[in-house]
Amino acid sequence: MNSEQPLIVEVQDGIMLIKANRPEEENGMNWQAYEIMADAFDEANSRDDIRVVIMTGDDKFFFTGGRVKYGDAEDKLKYNKALSRRETAQKKLDKPIIAAVSGDCRAGGMGFVADADFAIARKGVRFGFTEAKNGTFPMVVIARTIDVMPKKKALKAYYSGEMFSAEEALEMGFLNEIVEDEEFWPTVMKYVGYITHFDKEVFRIGRKAYYDMANCTDRDARNKVSLNALPSLLEAVTIAKQNK
Repeated sequence: MNSEQPLIVEVQDGIMLIKANRPEEENGMNWQAYEIMADAFDEANSRDDIRVVIMTGDDKFFFTGGRVKYGDAEDKLKYNKALSRRETAQKKLDKPIIAAVSGDCRAGGMGFVADADFAIARKGVRFGFTEAKNGTFPMVVIARTIDVMPKKKALKAYYSGEMFSAEEALEMGFLNEIVEDEEFWPTVMKYVGYITHFDKEVFRIGRKAYYDMANCTDRDARNKVSLNALPSLLEAVTIAKQNK
Protein backbone atom coordinates (compact mmCIF):
# COMPACT_ATOMS: atom_id res chain seq x y z
CA MET A 1 0.00 0.00 0.00
CA ASN A 2 1.36 3.42 -1.01
CA SER A 3 0.25 5.95 1.60
CA GLU A 4 1.16 8.79 -0.79
CA GLN A 5 -1.42 7.73 -3.38
CA PRO A 6 -4.53 9.96 -3.46
CA LEU A 7 -6.61 6.81 -3.80
CA ILE A 8 -5.84 3.36 -2.42
CA VAL A 9 -7.17 0.35 -4.33
CA GLU A 10 -7.07 -3.18 -2.92
CA VAL A 11 -8.63 -6.44 -4.12
CA GLN A 12 -9.30 -9.34 -1.78
CA ASP A 13 -11.85 -12.17 -1.69
CA GLY A 14 -13.80 -10.85 -4.66
CA ILE A 15 -14.04 -7.31 -3.27
CA MET A 16 -12.37 -4.23 -4.73
CA LEU A 17 -11.93 -1.57 -2.04
CA ILE A 18 -11.43 2.00 -3.26
CA LYS A 19 -10.40 4.26 -0.39
CA ALA A 20 -9.96 8.03 -0.55
CA ASN A 21 -6.53 8.98 0.83
CA ARG A 22 -6.29 12.77 0.81
CA PRO A 23 -6.95 13.74 4.43
CA GLU A 24 -5.17 17.06 3.95
CA GLU A 25 -7.82 17.92 1.32
CA GLU A 26 -10.74 16.40 3.27
CA ASN A 27 -10.70 13.58 0.70
CA GLY A 28 -11.33 15.89 -2.24
CA MET A 29 -10.22 14.30 -5.48
CA ASN A 30 -7.57 15.75 -7.82
CA TRP A 31 -6.98 14.61 -11.41
CA GLN A 32 -4.54 11.90 -10.29
CA ALA A 33 -7.22 10.40 -8.03
CA TYR A 34 -9.75 10.30 -10.86
CA GLU A 35 -7.22 8.60 -13.14
CA ILE A 36 -6.64 5.93 -10.49
CA MET A 37 -10.40 5.55 -10.02
CA ALA A 38 -10.94 5.13 -13.76
CA ASP A 39 -8.22 2.46 -13.85
CA ALA A 40 -9.86 0.71 -10.90
CA PHE A 41 -13.30 0.67 -12.53
CA ASP A 42 -11.79 -0.66 -15.76
CA GLU A 43 -9.99 -3.40 -13.83
CA ALA A 44 -13.12 -4.36 -11.91
CA ASN A 45 -15.05 -4.56 -15.17
CA SER A 46 -12.47 -6.83 -16.77
CA ARG A 47 -12.00 -9.27 -13.90
CA ASP A 48 -14.52 -12.04 -13.39
CA ASP A 49 -13.29 -12.68 -9.86
CA ILE A 50 -14.27 -9.20 -8.63
CA ARG A 51 -17.91 -9.30 -7.51
CA VAL A 52 -18.38 -5.93 -5.83
CA VAL A 53 -16.70 -2.52 -5.46
CA ILE A 54 -16.70 -0.75 -2.09
CA MET A 55 -15.98 2.98 -1.99
CA THR A 56 -15.00 4.53 1.32
CA GLY A 57 -12.99 7.26 3.00
CA ASP A 58 -11.88 7.72 6.61
CA ASP A 59 -13.66 8.50 9.87
CA LYS A 60 -13.74 12.24 9.08
CA PHE A 61 -14.54 12.36 5.38
CA PHE A 62 -15.97 10.08 2.70
CA PHE A 63 -15.51 11.88 -0.66
CA THR A 64 -15.93 15.66 -0.85
CA GLY A 65 -15.85 16.43 -4.56
CA GLY A 66 -13.12 17.56 -6.90
CA ARG A 67 -10.04 19.66 -6.31
CA VAL A 68 -8.76 21.53 -9.35
CA LYS A 69 -6.35 24.45 -9.60
CA TYR A 70 -8.52 26.78 -11.66
CA GLY A 71 -5.68 29.26 -12.16
CA ASP A 72 -3.51 26.50 -13.64
CA ALA A 73 -4.57 25.79 -17.24
CA GLU A 74 -2.63 22.51 -17.42
CA ASP A 75 -4.05 21.20 -14.14
CA LYS A 76 -7.57 22.17 -15.23
CA LEU A 77 -7.14 20.35 -18.54
CA LYS A 78 -5.82 17.21 -16.83
CA TYR A 79 -8.64 17.36 -14.29
CA ASN A 80 -11.37 17.65 -16.93
CA LYS A 81 -9.90 14.78 -18.96
CA ALA A 82 -9.52 12.57 -15.87
CA LEU A 83 -13.06 13.36 -14.70
CA SER A 84 -14.48 12.49 -18.12
CA ARG A 85 -12.51 9.25 -18.18
CA ARG A 86 -13.72 8.33 -14.67
CA GLU A 87 -17.35 9.00 -15.60
CA THR A 88 -17.03 6.86 -18.73
CA ALA A 89 -15.41 4.00 -16.81
CA GLN A 90 -18.10 4.14 -14.13
CA LYS A 91 -20.90 4.04 -16.71
CA LYS A 92 -19.36 0.90 -18.23
CA LEU A 93 -18.92 -0.79 -14.85
CA ASP A 94 -21.24 -3.79 -14.56
CA LYS A 95 -20.32 -4.62 -10.96
CA PRO A 96 -22.34 -3.26 -8.02
CA ILE A 97 -20.94 -0.45 -5.88
CA ILE A 98 -21.40 -0.14 -2.13
CA ALA A 99 -20.83 3.29 -0.59
CA ALA A 100 -19.37 2.79 2.90
CA VAL A 101 -19.83 6.31 4.28
CA SER A 102 -17.68 6.45 7.39
CA GLY A 103 -17.16 10.24 7.31
CA ASP A 104 -18.85 13.41 6.07
CA CYS A 105 -19.93 13.36 2.43
CA ARG A 106 -20.08 16.54 0.38
CA ALA A 107 -20.36 17.85 -3.17
CA GLY A 108 -19.24 15.21 -5.71
CA GLY A 109 -19.27 12.56 -3.01
CA MET A 110 -23.06 12.81 -3.02
CA GLY A 111 -23.01 11.49 -6.57
CA PHE A 112 -21.13 8.37 -5.51
CA VAL A 113 -23.71 7.68 -2.79
CA ALA A 114 -26.62 8.23 -5.20
CA ASP A 115 -25.04 5.99 -7.86
CA ALA A 116 -24.27 3.13 -5.46
CA ASP A 117 -26.39 -0.02 -5.30
CA PHE A 118 -26.18 0.16 -1.51
CA ALA A 119 -25.07 2.88 0.92
CA ILE A 120 -24.35 2.44 4.61
CA ALA A 121 -23.46 5.37 6.84
CA ARG A 122 -21.79 5.58 10.22
CA LYS A 123 -23.96 7.32 12.80
CA GLY A 124 -23.12 11.02 13.09
CA VAL A 125 -21.83 11.62 9.56
CA ARG A 126 -23.29 14.51 7.59
CA PHE A 127 -24.17 15.14 3.95
CA GLY A 128 -24.41 18.21 1.79
CA PHE A 129 -24.11 19.98 -1.56
CA THR A 130 -21.67 22.64 -0.41
CA GLU A 131 -21.06 24.15 -3.85
CA ALA A 132 -23.58 26.91 -2.99
CA LYS A 133 -21.23 28.12 -0.25
CA ASN A 134 -18.78 28.97 -3.06
CA GLY A 135 -21.42 30.77 -5.09
CA THR A 136 -22.06 28.03 -7.63
CA PHE A 137 -24.46 25.17 -8.31
CA PRO A 138 -23.66 21.43 -8.01
CA MET A 139 -24.44 21.09 -11.71
CA VAL A 140 -22.82 17.70 -12.36
CA VAL A 141 -24.08 16.22 -9.09
CA ILE A 142 -27.66 17.41 -9.66
CA ALA A 143 -27.84 15.08 -12.66
CA ARG A 144 -26.80 12.15 -10.46
CA THR A 145 -28.97 12.92 -7.42
CA ILE A 146 -32.18 14.46 -8.77
CA ASP A 147 -33.97 11.09 -8.95
CA VAL A 148 -33.15 10.29 -5.32
CA MET A 149 -34.42 13.43 -3.60
CA PRO A 150 -37.93 14.89 -3.28
CA LYS A 151 -38.13 18.24 -5.08
CA LYS A 152 -38.51 20.55 -2.06
CA LYS A 153 -35.71 18.86 -0.11
CA ALA A 154 -33.50 18.76 -3.18
CA LEU A 155 -33.85 22.45 -3.95
CA LYS A 156 -33.22 23.44 -0.34
CA ALA A 157 -30.08 21.31 -0.31
CA TYR A 158 -28.86 22.63 -3.69
CA TYR A 159 -29.64 26.29 -2.93
CA SER A 160 -28.46 26.49 0.67
CA GLY A 161 -25.32 24.37 0.67
CA GLU A 162 -26.19 23.40 4.25
CA MET A 163 -25.10 20.05 5.64
CA PHE A 164 -27.83 17.65 6.74
CA SER A 165 -27.87 14.58 8.97
CA ALA A 166 -27.55 10.93 8.07
CA GLU A 167 -31.11 10.49 9.31
CA GLU A 168 -32.30 13.04 6.73
CA ALA A 169 -30.25 11.29 4.05
CA LEU A 170 -31.89 8.00 5.01
CA GLU A 171 -35.34 9.58 4.81
CA MET A 172 -34.57 10.96 1.33
CA GLY A 173 -33.50 7.55 0.08
CA PHE A 174 -29.74 8.05 -0.12
CA LEU A 175 -28.98 5.34 2.46
CA ASN A 176 -29.93 1.78 3.35
CA GLU A 177 -28.84 1.95 6.98
CA ILE A 178 -27.20 4.10 9.65
CA VAL A 179 -25.14 2.13 12.16
CA GLU A 180 -22.89 2.62 15.16
CA ASP A 181 -19.09 2.47 14.75
CA GLU A 182 -18.72 -1.13 15.88
CA GLU A 183 -21.41 -2.32 13.47
CA PHE A 184 -20.23 -0.33 10.46
CA TRP A 185 -18.00 -2.81 8.61
CA PRO A 186 -20.00 -5.90 9.67
CA THR A 187 -23.05 -4.19 8.16
CA VAL A 188 -21.16 -3.35 4.95
CA MET A 189 -20.17 -7.01 4.69
CA LYS A 190 -23.78 -8.05 5.24
CA TYR A 191 -24.66 -6.14 2.07
CA VAL A 192 -21.73 -7.73 0.25
CA GLY A 193 -23.34 -11.06 1.15
CA TYR A 194 -26.59 -10.00 -0.50
CA ILE A 195 -24.61 -9.84 -3.75
CA THR A 196 -22.17 -12.73 -3.50
CA HIS A 197 -24.69 -15.41 -2.53
CA PHE A 198 -25.96 -15.28 -6.13
CA ASP A 199 -24.36 -17.13 -9.00
CA LYS A 200 -22.32 -14.51 -10.90
CA GLU A 201 -24.23 -14.77 -14.16
CA VAL A 202 -27.63 -14.89 -12.49
CA PHE A 203 -26.77 -11.74 -10.56
CA ARG A 204 -25.40 -9.96 -13.64
CA ILE A 205 -28.59 -10.61 -15.62
CA GLY A 206 -30.88 -9.60 -12.76
CA ARG A 207 -29.00 -6.41 -11.95
CA LYS A 208 -28.81 -5.34 -15.60
CA ALA A 209 -32.55 -5.92 -15.98
CA TYR A 210 -33.24 -3.72 -12.94
CA TYR A 211 -31.26 -0.79 -14.33
CA ASP A 212 -32.74 -1.25 -17.80
CA MET A 213 -36.24 -1.16 -16.27
CA ALA A 214 -35.35 1.85 -14.13
CA ASN A 215 -34.61 3.77 -17.34
CA CYS A 216 -38.01 2.89 -18.83
CA THR A 217 -40.81 5.45 -18.82
CA ASP A 218 -43.81 3.10 -18.46
CA ARG A 219 -44.87 -0.36 -17.32
CA ASP A 220 -45.17 -1.80 -20.83
CA ALA A 221 -41.53 -0.95 -21.52
CA ARG A 222 -40.47 -2.51 -18.23
CA ASN A 223 -42.47 -5.65 -19.00
CA LYS A 224 -40.69 -5.90 -22.35
CA VAL A 225 -37.28 -5.73 -20.65
CA SER A 226 -38.40 -8.35 -18.13
CA LEU A 227 -39.67 -10.77 -20.76
CA ASN A 228 -36.57 -10.31 -22.92
CA ALA A 229 -34.27 -11.04 -19.97
CA LEU A 230 -36.25 -13.99 -18.61
CA PRO A 231 -34.93 -16.74 -20.96
CA SER A 232 -31.31 -15.83 -20.21
CA LEU A 233 -32.06 -15.73 -16.50
CA LEU A 234 -33.69 -19.17 -16.51
CA GLU A 235 -30.79 -20.62 -18.47
CA ALA A 236 -28.28 -19.11 -16.05
CA VAL A 237 -30.19 -20.46 -13.05
CA THR A 238 -30.28 -23.94 -14.61
CA ILE A 239 -26.52 -23.91 -15.28
CA ALA A 240 -25.81 -22.62 -11.77
CA LYS A 241 -27.80 -25.48 -10.23
CA GLN A 242 -26.04 -28.03 -12.43
CA ASN A 243 -22.65 -26.70 -11.35
CA LYS A 244 -23.38 -27.00 -7.64
